[in-house]
Amino acid sequence: MRNFQEKKTWQLILLSRPALAFLFAGVVFFGWSVWGLLGKMTETAREKELAAARVAELQERHAELSSDIERLESPAGMEESIRQKYGYAKAGEGVIIIVDDVAEAPAPAAERGFWNWLKNLFK
Repeated sequence: MRNFQEKKTWQLILLSRPALAFLFAGVVFFGWSVWGLLGKMTETAREKELAAARVAELQERHAELSSDIERLESPAGMEESIRQKYGYAKAGEGVIIIVDDVAEAPAPAAERGFWNWLKNLFK
């Protein structure tokens, strides 16, 4: 009988309003923590995708730069680079510079309207 009364005492304590309120507060606290963890987890996944895209971009840039370095190590590549940057020409070669004719540029259309007419009247 004493054992039954001890069980009943624990049951009364655990089922009391303050104990249930305390347990409910604990469940809410843990639920809030899990919700925050899920938010951080999705943010981390998004940042991981951005980092992977950045790594792929950098690897592609590395491959381009490596091919440029290999090309510039050869005499033909060095000559091509110098010709592009500085307009260098070999002996016996000529350089042609094309200049657009300024006289062929179209004239701006005359502005129309009352205020422009009035403004041009006093010029």
